[in-house]
Amino acid sequence: MTLTQVEAQNRSEQITVDNYRISLDLTHATSSNTFPSRATVTFHSKAPETHLDLVAEQVTSVKVNGAETEVDFRDDRVYLSGLDTEGLNEVTVEALCIYSRTGEGLHRYHDPEDGRYYLYTQYEPFDAHRVYACFDQPDLKGTWDFELTGPESWTLLSNGAEIERETWETEDHIKVQTCRFAQTKRLSSYITAVIAGEYQKFDGGVWKSEDGDLQIPLGLYCRQTLAADFDTEDVFEVTRQGLEFFNNAYQFPYPWGKYDQIYVPEYNLGAMENPGCITFNEKMIVRGGPSRTQRSNRANTILHEMCHMWFGDLVTPRWWDDLWLKESFADNQGYFAEQEATQYTESFTTFAAARKSWAYTQDLRPTTHPIMAEIPDLDAAKQNFDGITYAKGSAVLTQLMVHLGRENFFGAARRYFQKHAFQAASFSDLIAALEEQTGRDLGPWVRVWLQTAGPSVIRATREGREFVLHQAGVPIEGHPETGKTIRPHTFTIAFFAANATEPFSVREVTMEAETLRLDLTEGEAAATMIVPNAGDETYALIELDAVSQASAMAGLLEIADTRIRAVIWQSLWMGVYNGRIDPAAFALAAVESASTEELGILREINLVRSVQVISHFLPRQRWAATAQPSLKLISSQVQDELEASPVDVDRARSWINAYAQLLRLHPTEEGLKELTELLEAHPEVINPALKWTILTTLAATGKLSQSELESHASGDQSGETQVFLATAKAAIPSLEVKQAAWKSALSGELSNEMFSATLEGINQASQYELLADLREDFFQQLESFWNNNSIGMGTRYVTQAFPSSPDLSAGIGTENELVKRTDQWLAEHRDASHALLRLVKEKRDDLVRYLRAQENA
Repeated sequence: MTLTQVEAQNRSEQITVDNYRISLDLTHATSSNTFPSRATVTFHSKAPETHLDLVAEQVTSVKVNGAETEVDFRDDRVYLSGLDTEGLNEVTVEALCIYSRTGEGLHRYHDPEDGRYYLYTQYEPFDAHRVYACFDQPDLKGTWDFELTGPESWTLLSNGAEIERETWETEDHIKVQTCRFAQTKRLSSYITAVIAGEYQKFDGGVWKSEDGDLQIPLGLYCRQTLAADFDTEDVFEVTRQGLEFFNNAYQFPYPWGKYDQIYVPEYNLGAMENPGCITFNEKMIVRGGPSRTQRSNRANTILHEMCHMWFGDLVTPRWWDDLWLKESFADNQGYFAEQEATQYTESFTTFAAARKSWAYTQDLRPTTHPIMAEIPDLDAAKQNFDGITYAKGSAVLTQLMVHLGRENFFGAARRYFQKHAFQAASFSDLIAALEEQTGRDLGPWVRVWLQTAGPSVIRATREGREFVLHQAGVPIEGHPETGKTIRPHTFTIAFFAANATEPFSVREVTMEAETLRLDLTEGEAAATMIVPNAGDETYALIELDAVSQASAMAGLLEIADTRIRAVIWQSLWMGVYNGRIDPAAFALAAVESASTEELGILREINLVRSVQVISHFLPRQRWAATAQPSLKLISSQVQDELEASPVDVDRARSWINAYAQLLRLHPTEEGLKELTELLEAHPEVINPALKWTILTTLAATGKLSQSELESHASGDQSGETQVFLATAKAAIPSLEVKQAAWKSALSGELSNEMFSATLEGINQASQYELLADLREDFFQQLESFWNNNSIGMGTRYVTQAFPSSPDLSAGIGTENELVKRTDQWLAEHRDASHALLRLVKEKRDDLVRYLRAQENA
């Protein structure tokens, strides 16, 4: 059962939490599906009745102020009565809670490689009550005391440092330990954490502040089977650099004692900011070694979560409508700290090239919303961890920093932390800090940037010696106001001559109306390339003038500034997305640019997009003609990379990956033979992930059977290989295989990651006709699957099983058979969960957009 904002507000007005004492017994985690959970909550209440949130198989006992009471447990709530409205109440709830396989609550993973078990919690926004009874809403903060019991050989961790441990033997002769942890400062339930299992620990020593007053013990943990591939020194270095940066920038000492980072399996997210006990997706540990892009992305995630130690943990949003107060800031500050404090100085290039696309595409959908969104309940909150809350919010904060100045921005943050430390705050509290710092009225800025939906469009044209910028909103279905919003933008414009590496002129402009006209010098008017928003200072879809766009499509080989290159490619990519630029021309231009691109993220994202435009934006009858020249160029580039001395492994892997992906759309005997030969010829390049990308292509094109795939997996029982194998087997172009994989996916027996891997294998863009029956079954099962599974698993089902590569031959626009079937489902399920309806509407919007592009291609 969800929790509504009204319910949460009413409860918050009645309840003030003092402390939680949590005791979990994980002794039988390897053999039982449930675990004993005891939560003792002390709190004041203005009303004699309230409820605690709890998901459990059974509630065995409820005590209110020392007296056993009748258990009233229904709809995932423990109802309480007879509370003292004058003094402190103490309620103890004992229950049998359930281990999770969906990544929500207390997730349990059994490593097939060595048989060890690994447990971790993931709660945001509303899953702490899957593990213990609590007031599971962000504004009801309390202190927390954790006691964990588990096998003697296990690592046991929580937010606080371990302060006591005792070992003993149970009646059934199991050697166990009980660990108690230091009481936390006041925390919301969703950022408490429990870790248990046979994790490998790496000790990073102690980080000390410049004055020596602050000393933070550093620890890293991962599965033992991944330990040999974990490049821990890079992680520790980024961690130390981040602590230095944020402590100096915010001038509020890190308040959570220790800094443990735990890399966990089958994780639904990238990471989670549990103070002192931060969890990360173990996919950031790459067997065979991560590329620079992967290390940079990991560094960004580390710093994003570290920022949350202040924005989100120290000061927490009162309700999820202010989710942006933590996520937009962490997204922005993660990139900022990465650029300022680490070796990965290309961080904002990555943001401009990749992250911003997430914002733009989300913001163009009919489900768009303002950064400050209305969140009526927790189901809506789970869907708003999206590109608007993260990436758009981050981009808008960059523009705010340009608007106010860096020192004012950080000065306001310091005020905010000092005033609201260990409390829950709202949007108005942050704006008050910004206005106090600057002496400005930010009301007009807030209204147009935070309280309106949709992106701005800034369209450039040349009119003789004038450079004209036109600003408009984008009309979006269901949001008539988005076409009328005019925002203030401050940004730079860079002017380039032909083949120039540096701009010969840079101007900073502020655009506050629909039109801005600039008088150009003779040299500026003749520029080969004019790039508005050259420093990616603002959030707007940039449409280059005709001369600049033609120059960009012809090649960006000479421009030295990687961020400017990223801004240009982002403009071209969104031009494809919005139907302004020919997808086939973009596909070839992207591959050609990648051959000379030195920066990994720009090379890799252009190669990925060169495949994506073919599979989604072009009709199938044009796939072969478009893919052929790209395949020829990629094949040649692969050979060049492998013959280089020494081989640049990052470059080689990116080209081989692109080759394998493109051959799924247009398989050639020659290309598939080359892929097969690569498997054995270059072990220093072909790491496990790339090996299985190649094998999945060979399976999807009918070159490998299930037994042959199993043979490739023999001798490697790692969890990763089992996931890769599931994808490859489900990709085989056989209706019988597809139906068996589909049955397995719907059986309820697969973990979250195996479920997604199976759906990924089934849903191959090149197998549209083969999947006709499964497409219909997808719609038949949709609402039932959603209602009978967690929202996390339901989201995976919609996003990964929905047929996302439509066939133009099956109809144009809304007459396409897939669009019509989607519309039929929506018409028949108007009363379905609003979170489910949102996801389906977004998928429909994708279909219509792809078909429109295919029709015009």
